Amino acid sequence: MSALWKRIVWIGALFSSLSVLWACGIGVTVCKSGKECAIGQRCMEDRCQVPPIEGNQTPVARAGADLRVKKGERVRLDASTSSDVDLDSLTFSWAFVEKPKDSKTALENAKSVQASFIADVPGKYIIRLTVKDGPGAADDDEVTVIVNRPPVANAGGDQLVLPGAVVTLKGSDSQDPDDDPMTFSWSLEKRPVGSVAKLNNAAGEISSFTVDQPGLYIIQLKVSDGFDETTDSLQVQVADPAQLNPQLQALEPFRAPTRSRAVVTLHGRDFLQGAKVYFDEKSLTVDYRSSKRLIVSLDLTSAKVGGHPIKVENPGGKETKALVFQVDDIPVPILTALSPAKGTAGQTADVTLSGTGFVVGAKVYFRDKVIPSTYVNTNKITTKLSLVGLTAGTYEIFVENDPSKRSKAKLFEVQALPPKPRIYKHIFTPGSTIGSIDNVYESLRLTCYGLTKDMQLFIDEKPYKGKIEIQIDNPSNGVGTIILRSFSTKGYTKGHKSFLIKNVGAGQVVESPVYRIRFTNPHEPRMSYLRFDNSSRGATGLDYKVLELRGSNFKAGIEVYFDGKQYTGKIERTGTSSIKIQPYSTKGLKEGAHSVYLLNVIDG
Repeated sequence: MSALWKRIVWIGALFSSLSVLWACGIGVTVCKSGKECAIGQRCMEDRCQVPPIEGNQTPVARAGADLRVKKGERVRLDASTSSDVDLDSLTFSWAFVEKPKDSKTALENAKSVQASFIADVPGKYIIRLTVKDGPGAADDDEVTVIVNRPPVANAGGDQLVLPGAVVTLKGSDSQDPDDDPMTFSWSLEKRPVGSVAKLNNAAGEISSFTVDQPGLYIIQLKVSDGFDETTDSLQVQVADPAQLNPQLQALEPFRAPTRSRAVVTLHGRDFLQGAKVYFDEKSLTVDYRSSKRLIVSLDLTSAKVGGHPIKVENPGGKETKALVFQVDDIPVPILTALSPAKGTAGQTADVTLSGTGFVVGAKVYFRDKVIPSTYVNTNKITTKLSLVGLTAGTYEIFVENDPSKRSKAKLFEVQALPPKPRIYKHIFTPGSTIGSIDNVYESLRLTCYGLTKDMQLFIDEKPYKGKIEIQIDNPSNGVGTIILRSFSTKGYTKGHKSFLIKNVGAGQVVESPVYRIRFTNPHEPRMSYLRFDNSSRGATGLDYKVLELRGSNFKAGIEVYFDGKQYTGKIERTGTSSIKIQPYSTKGLKEGAHSVYLLNVIDG
């Protein structure tokens, strides 16, 4: 018999002036795990309760709340809120479960209640805490530490403006690699002598100011994600148009097909705020980004095939030399990617088609049928796919500019939604449907519907870490068996355990209903009733010939406690179901409820 089971208790109650009181665990807090309960309590039958004394209890590991820190910061881990209801001394062990690929950090004091490490590179760190008590029962918990990646501030390019111009400042090209919300702060770091210029909306993504003196203005943008901040700056120079000779150096892209729309970036130098762009001598709307970059949108839906001049004109009339933008004949479109490239049967999917040579009016085919789509530009079309009624498999998508000009097809994968699993029976080997704590079974077999090879098993909401064998007898309905070899109930307490299956597939997770398995304490004595001589009711102030306690699982060396004190008189165990105390006196007892409980003493 394991030395873990020092004393196993059944709590009942004794006579009053003749009432029998059954004592139960008091639970007022609904829970799913022991980490939600106060120190000294455990989660038993979905409620926080002070457990009965039934041998060694498993400690509760608490690794602390998840953290988010800066790169280079020392992360302090604290397990001091871990607990053990037996008040056993505890040992602690910390270990990395996951850390960024380039991290070389190591845990310090990994065998102590408090450990630490240096967050040397950005990314995610997962650390597991294992807590053990003296008899060897263990529990673990994990804490996730995210090391922040700082945002990238982008204040835009340097600008050339006219005297008195309103300067627009855009921080919209700033990015945060963690997709954290960003805050913006603009400041005028330098301005000409005599200038009293002030920023408007200095805390916004877009700010502005009016130049009031000739000269140079330097503006700084500070971007924060709440953890880190970075800065960028730009210069605004008040210029004389007569002194500038704008130059147009490159177009990106420099060609596109007719019946399309193209966003074109013009690269050059000495572009003045307010510059105009002409395409075939027609003025276009200009997005002024800097003295070196302008952006325009070309509508080529009716443009003739051939070369078309494009040029820049600064305020004051100075023009660049024209470059030629080539309008091509309607091409055979090239479809390079689908995003996403797969979806789940029975649902819809918003899909972006990327490639080259898309034209206005291009048709998108799915399963050899034209489907509604939206033309964005020559490189992008969006559509919504209906996957209702489709079976798992791959289906072709292609783009058609003209009946004779079709792209090669890309395959879109339709995945079946994982079936809803359900556990409907179980058996321990050797055969029993009720488990015993403090045991190691040859196996636990769970018979299920809707079983898949990609299933995950959870016990009391924790992933099962032992070896799992999956036998699927009927692939059409997923009838099969989960086999857990050498299934251990060491550290379990009596009550029910919740078993749950998650099928994972097609980007979806489908859960089974909770299946509960009962676990009993094989060492626990149980009391059914007691008799005073030949009566089930006792009274104070009397001498009885015999007090008999009837029940089951009474073991040799059993102890009897009245009102919390061990009875030191003679006890006769007449079998596994009967104890006799003879004689027994109630003299000196007060009228009212009195408790009695039994302890099976095992291995001292």
